[in-house]
Amino acid sequence: MRRHARLFGRIERDYGIDRRILTAILRIETGFGRNLGKYPVFNCLLTWAVIENRRSAWAEEELFYLLRFCEEQGIDPFSIKGSWAGAFGIPQFLPSTYARYGVDGDKDGKVDLFNPADALASAANYLRAPVGRRDKRRPTAGPFHLQPLSGLGGGGAPLCPSPFPVALPACLFVHRRPGGV
Repeated sequence: MRRHARLFGRIERDYGIDRRILTAILRIETGFGRNLGKYPVFNCLLTWAVIENRRSAWAEEELFYLLRFCEEQGIDPFSIKGSWAGAFGIPQFLPSTYARYGVDGDKDGKVDLFNPADALASAANYLRAPVGRRDKRRPTAGPFHLQPLSGLGGGGAPLCPSPFPVALPACLFVHRRPGGV
């Protein structure tokens, strides 16, 4: 807390969240960023989505937000490591949580949950949201169109956004576009 005293002071002033609460959360989630997870988030979410279970629809949505995040930030979706459940960054946000509550805490033009300033501001923004509204504030899908699911006996449920215009079985073999993600 001493190392980031000014940052904590700004976060407390801007968001009204006590630095000790934020410190406790980041200590529990990742040991202040020392243990960010070792699992490829894309693979974890894709596995949850492909295996028919009660979490399949949830995982498809999270995978969509992960791909959207990667396109916005210019990040290779296969490079992000996190928890087995698909959470990533210092605060261990799921991709949809990033979309709802991510904040550019250092004002560099992008939200990077592996950056302490952005991670703290985002966690404070999440905690500041009214509890009853957290699950209801859904971000929009943005400029993506979706391809139908095919080949697995699925009912046409959407998964892949336009930067990766493939049906689900091909998503297992997604490659980077030339010159980008």
